[in-house]
Amino acid sequence: MCLPGLWEYHTDMDERTIAAAVGSTDFTIEPTNLGISNENLLVTAQDRQYFWRRPKAGAALLATSHDAEIRAMELAADLDVPTLYYDRTTGEKLSRRVQAVTFGESADADRYRRAGQLVAFLHRKPPVETVFDPFEKLEQYRSRTRTPVSFPHEQEILDCARSLWEPLCLCHNDLVCGNILLGQDRDWLIDYEYAAAGDPRFDLAGFLSENSILDPAARAQFLEGYNSSYPEWQIMVFELVADMIWANWAQMLLETRQDPVFAEILRDKQAHFENILNKLVDRKN
Repeated sequence: MCLPGLWEYHTDMDERTIAAAVGSTDFTIEPTNLGISNENLLVTAQDRQYFWRRPKAGAALLATSHDAEIRAMELAADLDVPTLYYDRTTGEKLSRRVQAVTFGESADADRYRRAGQLVAFLHRKPPVETVFDPFEKLEQYRSRTRTPVSFPHEQEILDCARSLWEPLCLCHNDLVCGNILLGQDRDWLIDYEYAAAGDPRFDLAGFLSENSILDPAARAQFLEGYNSSYPEWQIMVFELVADMIWANWAQMLLETRQDPVFAEILRDKQAHFENILNKLVDRKN
């Protein structure tokens, strides 16, 4: 049984593909409210559930590489949930649903440490050929908006970050709360759409930026879980860069989709930038 109009979406992933992947022709598909740049449909077949990820309108603006995602998924297979099907043309995929809560849903007092440990495991993987260049990504998103978002002292910040940046390992580059799953016996790191070679400090900064983590104890627990030896000021510089990138990403998608969620993300990035910049200025003084 399928939702009305579901198969009007042009894709190579159809009922036969799903049936072959899940091993049954008896399955249901339900919408969820999960996902921002992609939508995630819940597929239920017998006693198992799966998520079908498919891109929303304007996905091409994100400039992600399906080939790079496949390579990252191969390298991080021990951290990821099982993937049953991936369409390298559209980026659609079918993945197993696991018994876990997202980082954002978790009430575990140790959740920041667990997230840091997951990121540390990922950063031990070798880099892929594709590089996530944060400075190039910022310019890409700005060039695709009618009204680019600017920030105070941005050239000084970008120059400082460029002098630090080294693409040393496989990085996730999209460590939002929904991509970190915490289970009873193990944890998972999912959705490698932006994964590429990168600077580990930018990935750490991305987690703090994208989840708006300002509490000193929470930040310290995350970095302890990662076993970070990086000076915190360097991570904070990359946080400012991450705020610039995702603010312009939000502006780009707000103009494309007119969805108020992107206006909220934009305001959040601007507020986070101001907070971190003030902390850096206080440190300098």
